[in-house]
Amino acid sequence: MGGDAAALMAAAGLAPPWRRALVVFTDSRRVWWLRGLRPGFRHCLVILESARTCVVLDPLLQGVEVRLLPSPGLPELLVRLKAEGATVVSCRPCRPMPRMVPPRPFTCVELVKRVLGMRAPWVLTPWQLHCRIRSLEKEKNLLTRRSSGCT
Repeated sequence: MGGDAAALMAAAGLAPPWRRALVVFTDSRRVWWLRGLRPGFRHCLVILESARTCVVLDPLLQGVEVRLLPSPGLPELLVRLKAEGATVVSCRPCRPMPRMVPPRPFTCVELVKRVLGMRAPWVLTPWQLHCRIRSLEKEKNLLTRRSSGCT
């Protein structure tokens, strides 16, 4: 969806208010060329959570699998994912900058970055994405503590 269409949907109140995004990192062994990546960080997907529902976006080789899940079912899903060895990182999605993103290969990392509104051209692997999200969240927490008078 282009920037104009997204702005029109938001103005009409049609844009879902995502409370948070959960980025899930897994150890996909189905694709042989992913074996060179860090174990536990060979694939990623994103779960967008609103008040009533969650949208799971899982980029696969053949397309993107989109699943809807009622919000009350999210804790159960997270327990199951963690039991299977997944790493889950919570963050807040941002509104993307109004500039065009340079063309990049469509990977799981690229889809998650675009959904999160993240511009990080050198983040190419799930492990790099994990590190970038963690550093951004630490930075955000530090800034919040400083502005509220805490150290």
